Amino acid sequence: MTDEMKPCPFCENKIILTRTGEGHTCNRCGSVGYWDWNTRPIEDRLTLALSAAEAERDAASANLAAANTEIVDLYNALHDIVAETLAHDNTPYIALAKIVRLASDALGVDPVWGGAAKDE
Repeated sequence: MTDEMKPCPFCENKIILTRTGEGHTCNRCGSVGYWDWNTRPIEDRLTLALSAAEAERDAASANLAAANTEIVDLYNALHDIVAETLAHDNTPYIALAKIVRLASDALGVDPVWGGAAKDE
């Protein structure tokens, strides 16, 4: 526990008066703490939960950024495949079939079965 006094839990006043026998008394709102003034179990649990939620948010944000980068990379690769395939094949259906096969191979899915994994 720190020696620094926490602010009043009722009015957020940071200056606390101490009286012998009564515990800690707030000089603004007059609330008296008959407990250890700095012990606030609910606040401590909420602070811990908030820290965990912030860490989870930061991890999710990092995962989202990585996924966005991967999507951009896949889009650019698909764009290159489409351009190259259309340059060599005049028939759009043949070009489309090649593009779908290359994309499904890159993603590890089977386009015939609506995206089910190939190894299942």
